[in-house]
Amino acid sequence: MKNEQGTSVQTHQDISALLINHFSQIALEPDINREEAIRDIMTSIPKIITKEQNKYLNHPITMKEVEQAVRDMPNGKAP
Repeated sequence: MKNEQGTSVQTHQDISALLINHFSQIALEPDINREEAIRDIMTSIPKIITKEQNKYLNHPITMKEVEQAVRDMPNGKAP
């Protein structure tokens, strides 16, 4: 294996450090403003949820609703 400078890496410690650095760089999220791209994509997706449905879907869940959902589950099923 070679590092970014082209030098061969031989020891376990150096190879480990090289791999950790490599995969850490892959996992980094670039600092890019994606708002315009998201807007462009969203215009292509048909709106099938009405404002009323969206309001209902985003309302806070009450403890009563949670209790009812658990009661409605079949016996022997994990919540």
